[in-house]
Amino acid sequence: MRAWLSVLKGIMAVGLVMAVLGILFVDFGVVTDVPWEYFEQEMQGSTEIGSEPSESAPEIRETKEQDSQNAEETGSGQLIVETYTAEPTTTETYTAELTLSEQQLIERGKVIYLTFDDGPTRHTAELLDILAKYNVKATFFVTAESRDYVGLIGRAKEEGHTVGIHCFYHDYKTVYASEQAYFADMQMIDDLIFEQTGERAELVRFPGGSSNQVSRFNKGIMTRLTRLVEEKGYRYFDWNVLSGDAGETRETAEIIQNIKEGILKKDIAVVLQHDIYDYSIAAVEEIIVWGMENGYVFLPLTVDSPTIHHPIAN
Repeated sequence: MRAWLSVLKGIMAVGLVMAVLGILFVDFGVVTDVPWEYFEQEMQGSTEIGSEPSESAPEIRETKEQDSQNAEETGSGQLIVETYTAEPTTTETYTAELTLSEQQLIERGKVIYLTFDDGPTRHTAELLDILAKYNVKATFFVTAESRDYVGLIGRAKEEGHTVGIHCFYHDYKTVYASEQAYFADMQMIDDLIFEQTGERAELVRFPGGSSNQVSRFNKGIMTRLTRLVEEKGYRYFDWNVLSGDAGETRETAEIIQNIKEGILKKDIAVVLQHDIYDYSIAAVEEIIVWGMENGYVFLPLTVDSPTIHHPIAN
């Protein structure tokens, strides 16, 4: 009998305890209509019955806390969603920079003038396609050496590139025989440019550059020609970055390296390449992409561009 009484007292004690706990939970809102299985799963590391632990839960809770905080700050009680504007792509940034004047870009620095001599040739169309792909404008100092491709002079001009005078016949003995010989050749190539573009050229690049020594058979010819060309209203341009494509190397990778190293040494870079060499054309796209990624702007030469002149050697 005493044993049964002890058991009965124990049952009554447990019941009393459960009753008290039930009152506390209900009065203070500690327990809601959540089944016991929830607490079992919570102790096992999951917040959803029968689910695996969620790795994204902390992010969701953080987002909800932030939304609540935003709502409190505005007093609206509405969900505040922040919007972000994506950073412009390299090409978009580059296009925006082109709205600045040439002078503004020059003052900022990091300007590249790509220039190509001796064309047009069978490689020039590919070059024009590459330039068009990136909306890059360049400068072509043209000849009439490849008669089948002179029509590309018109295309270059139409697509926004500068077309300048190089020579009609790329023969130093003929061109530099005398001042009269030089200007006769110059007139022929300028006539061809006018025929293809409807405009006369304003820019000149001497065959071999103004510092050439191939003209030394005619003493002082370059000293005289540089003065006379400018007196006639033209502007002549040399270069300050050599690609090395005209005899130094036929390796595209080396041409790319030469150009990059040269550009890095200049605020304003006038690059010399030749569109008669496929291995040089193959370097252009990488140079453009590298330049854009490093904050450079590509421009065509104009009469207002910074003058790049070599020391006259004859």
